[in-house]
Order: sequence, then structure tokens, then C-alpha cells
Amino acid sequence: MSSNWSFAICFFGFGSQLKAQISYDSSFVVQVTDSLFSGQKEAKILQLVVELSGNNTDSTKLKDIIFATRGTGKRSDILNASLFYLDSNSMLSQALKSDDKIGDLAFPKATGNSFNDSLYLKPGTHHFILTYDLDYSIDVN
Repeated sequence: MSSNWSFAICFFGFGSQLKAQISYDSSFVVQVTDSLFSGQKEAKILQLVVELSGNNTDSTKLKDIIFATRGTGKRSDILNASLFYLDSNSMLSQALKSDDKIGDLAFPKATGNSFNDSLYLKPGTHHFILTYDLDYSIDVN
């Protein structure tokens, strides 16, 4: 699978009734380099890291994360996409748990795929993992 990734992060409102003191600092995407195989479920593809700063008593609501599947060869190679929220970077090497799943999308499109959620984030570093369920006919080389 070749790589050509894009993400958009949208925040909506704040977790407190008062004016929240949360600010978006930065985000970056890292391609996961684990080995892939045909028919693999929840293959880790990308890690999205989001940095927020501000008052620890406030939170901001994550409205959605939008991604594109361009660069995958054939979109039919991807049967399902899932997004997971992890507590820390060290969890990337561990098995993903269903409790950490934000959402699923069957047969994602080339662009405009969106995971909607009501996740409230406090200041700090937040890790998201995009996974794909791969078709059995995919050439992973």
C-alpha cells in the first residue's frame, strides 16, 4: 500500500459553561510501520497526535476527525476503517481494545470520511490510531 494521507481535526464548543481556556497547539501524523497482511483486521495505519494547552479544569469537545484514503491503490482494498483513542503513545505497541474505539466506517471513500464523536479533551497530548480492515485480495508489498 502506498501512502498519501490527509486529516482534518474539528473542535466544537467547550466542556465548561465559562469561557474555556483551551487552545489547539499542534498536531502531526505518523505512518505506522508494522507489517501488514492480506485479510488483516484493525491494521494500524496512522497515528494522529494532537497537542492542546490550557487550564486543566476545562475541556474542549472533539467534533470530528476527517480523513482521506487516497494513495491506497484500490479503495476496495479497505473494507472498514476504525479510529481509536489511546491514553498514551506507549499504547501503540499494545493490542487495541474495543472500549477505545471512537467509530467505524465501512468501505471508506477517497475523501471526506468523518468520525463524529462527543469526546471531551483536556490539555495535553492525545493519541489517535486509524486502522483498516484489509481485503484478502490486497497486495501489501
